Amino acid sequence: MLSRDVRDLLLKSHHGYGSNHSISWTVETVDLVGDDDALLVLEPLSFVREFVAPARPLLIRNAAPNEWQIQAQPNQLAASLKGAKVQVDIAGGGLADAVVRAPGPEATFVFAQPFVTHMTFEQFHAELNEVALKMKQNNGIAEDTPVPYIQHQDNNLQQDFSQLLDAIPLDGPSWARKAFGEPPEARNFWAGCSASVTSAHRDHYNNVYAVLRGTKTFHLLPPTDAYFVPRKPFPNARWAMEQDGTCVPKLTNDHDVLWIQPDDERRAMEETDDGDECGGKFVTVDVNAGDILYLPPQWLHRVTQRGPSPDDDLCVAVNWWWAGSTTVDMRSAVQNALEGLREL
Repeated sequence: MLSRDVRDLLLKSHHGYGSNHSISWTVETVDLVGDDDALLVLEPLSFVREFVAPARPLLIRNAAPNEWQIQAQPNQLAASLKGAKVQVDIAGGGLADAVVRAPGPEATFVFAQPFVTHMTFEQFHAELNEVALKMKQNNGIAEDTPVPYIQHQDNNLQQDFSQLLDAIPLDGPSWARKAFGEPPEARNFWAGCSASVTSAHRDHYNNVYAVLRGTKTFHLLPPTDAYFVPRKPFPNARWAMEQDGTCVPKLTNDHDVLWIQPDDERRAMEETDDGDECGGKFVTVDVNAGDILYLPPQWLHRVTQRGPSPDDDLCVAVNWWWAGSTTVDMRSAVQNALEGLREL
């Protein structure tokens, strides 16, 4: 019942009619086009009271201006960057920062970080198109196929893509700046194709995530569902490029990484979120070009993406991270306690 009660507080519930007594949940949504009350929701006091303080996610349709989206078109990006090299992460099968099966007779699971390289945006886009073509031809992607993804969360919007800041505000949407009362800690740029998947994890930041091209699909779990998807330690590895052009994970000497097991993540994807047995089942939300998702700290999220069409698979987004509060530290402590209950 706890999972259901929490979802009733943090999400929007939908009850079946007639003989259908099922309950499902979605993220609260407002639309800046055609919804006169939407701007009231984004007033600083209202937004903090209704969403930040209780840690409720919010999807804001049509919140990213057209001038932001224009900057995300491939030709415009290539023209803006003028041949400058940007940091690109490479991962086998598109699984960067994820638990994967290492090659070898023991088939050990490891946490694989990406192989890091630098290239021009034109080179990146060309390699991305090759991956998309392979996916279309083979109805999927092999686990050892190198997949490029611009996803380095180190303030790369400011460092590698500063040419875009004439149109895209460095410190995020004005309503978010006013609500949080300070500049964001990081500003990140994302570009990839449907082969890249972000495995389920949680962040300690208030996340304001704007999709500028294509669609990002967020699969969400409330913080209290940590009990159903506990993290386990996995040996640390990094994807490495082989001479034959494949990509394999190789162990590093770094410490183990706590991460969610693939089986738990898969089960959360496959099962429904109906009724009292909703614990550990993802709630799904599509964030389309022009939309912004507010995701509070500690919400577990798995993210997939796709371009505007099967023949145009480039998805582009930007996001801003604002630091959480002492309340976030308490939520983290509760999550760790819920994970620990699985070991009893």
